[in-house]
This record gives sequence, structure tokens and C-alpha cells, in this order.
Amino acid sequence: MATAMDIWGDYFTISKWQDFVAGALESGSSPPIFNINPNDDREFDAIYLGGGAAGRFGAAYLRALGGRVLIIDRWPFLGGSCPHQACVPHHLFSDCAAQLMLERTFSGKLWFQELNDKTVSIKPIVELFRSGRTGPHAMMNYQSKEQLGLEFVLNAEAKIINAHTIQVNDSQFRAKNLVLALGAKPIVPDVPGIQLKGVFNSQSLVEKLDYEPGNTAVVIGGGKTAIEYGCFFNATGRRTIIVARHQAMSLLKDTESRSYAILMMEEQGMEFLENAELSAIQGDARQGKEGFHKNFRWHHHYRYRFYFYRDWRAGQFGAGCPNIGPGIGR
Repeated sequence: MATAMDIWGDYFTISKWQDFVAGALESGSSPPIFNINPNDDREFDAIYLGGGAAGRFGAAYLRALGGRVLIIDRWPFLGGSCPHQACVPHHLFSDCAAQLMLERTFSGKLWFQELNDKTVSIKPIVELFRSGRTGPHAMMNYQSKEQLGLEFVLNAEAKIINAHTIQVNDSQFRAKNLVLALGAKPIVPDVPGIQLKGVFNSQSLVEKLDYEPGNTAVVIGGGKTAIEYGCFFNATGRRTIIVARHQAMSLLKDTESRSYAILMMEEQGMEFLENAELSAIQGDARQGKEGFHKNFRWHHHYRYRFYFYRDWRAGQFGAGCPNIGPGIGR
């Protein structure tokens, strides 16, 4: 393992952090980076395993209350999947969708370009996000170190020794409490064809999209993420079909509000198939094969070149977590 970097007392600008994070992500073998106060001999009140939305904000809150905290994250940046694969790309795609729908509404009028019957490329938008995401990473690191005074170890795996002890490289750290803030990962539906080329979830879309999707996007799921991405695909000019196992947008409990939202999306060209269960994906989506859907009463076949499924997310627990003891899960 590469020799660890000790940066306590060093001032890292946002630009310097951005260069470091970009290099670490590109190389995949950069050293762990330690930002721990050597002059503070207090025991940590809590060690947060994971520095994403839960770990970083939880640690910052405890730090503001006067506690001593340590964050350990295996990525070279704080913020977790939010700036890397989730919240930030969602905002970018939503902003693009809003602008594109404005352009389409006033297509060819005033200063708006002609977008009628035109399809906008998705791949460059995804690549734009990839090329710029080290900026939010750098801001998270800068804010955590210079403004919030957080102690952390980045780019390193942690091993849980017991309910109060963590080991990173050759160093051990003790705390009154261990907090599992390990984030979440997509739950992949157990259906044939889910691993085919051209089938994406919110994580794999920003990491693996390497071709321009075709003119039809089938979105599996009717929740927040599915609708958000469906609106984006539709705004790019693609035929967009939302296939929901139950009722689309079921989190919106007010019937009138939900009906109005669905009506507005339908007027913009989106199609909804509710109470439908995905049973299989057949063929390579990139080659325009058939997708197969089944509900309780009928079968539907669609030609497609792009598949996106809304991903339920499950918490991640490492192999060392059982060493914590009976407190886990409480």
C-alpha cells in the first residue's frame, strides 16, 4: 500500500483538492490521506465509517456540539455518492430537462432554436457531468477541512476490530461510538436480461454510458428517480415509456395533484403503463432488440435502444461489521 499522506496543518485550496481527487480517481492507487490533529489527545466521541450525506453531516453536527469526530472513507473525497453518482447528476439532468422543455415549448420563436422533431444527444451531457464532478468533490473536502474543522482519513479501507476500535493501515483509532454511514447501492432486479448492454440504473448511467442511446427509452419504475429521469429522456426528444409495477408517483398521496402531474407529462409526450411487472429483457438493448413486459392481463412488446430502471437502494454493511456486536441495526 502506498505511503500515507499527512496533511494536518497544510492548506489545501479547492483547486489543489480538485487536482488531488482527479489524480486519485484516475490512478486508482493513490495513497491514503490523513487529516488528524496530532495535538488533540482526547478519545474520539464517534468514528463515522463513511463520509457521504449521513457521515459528513452527522460528523459536522457532532463537531459543532463540541465533540471530537473522525470520518473514514474509501473514496478520495467526502460527500459520497451524492456528488459522484446521485444528487449532483440528478440536478444537472433536471436543469437540462427544464431548459429543453422551454426550448421545445417556444421552438423557433423569439430567440429559441427549432427543436420540433429533433433529438438531443444524451452522451455529451453525461460526459459533461463526469468531467466536472471533481469540482463538487473538491468543495466538499475544502469545506470539511478548512471551514468545519473535521478530522478524516480518505482513500482508505477501515477494518472494525471491535465495537470501539478501527484500524486503517497500521494505525488504530478508538472511539466511544462507531457510526455506520456506509451509504447505499442499487438493488438490481432479478429478471433475465438485466445485465445486458444498454440497461442502466442511476449509478451505471453516469459511469458506463459509452454510446448514444436510440430514440426510445423504457423506464422501469414509477417513483421519484424514475419520473425524474423519464422527464429528462423525454425532454431530449425520445419516446419515453414509464412502466410501473404499481401506481406511478404513488408517493404523491393527493389524487388531484398526482393526476394533474401525470396529465402534464402525458401532454409532453410521456407514456405510462401502470400495474405492470417486468419479467424479462430480451436481446442487446444497444442493437434495438425487443423488451418484454408483462402485467396481470396482457403482454407488451417494445422496440428500444435504451433501458433505465429505477433502483431501490439498500444499505451497505462490510464484512467487519459483525465485530461491533449486538448494537448493530439499532
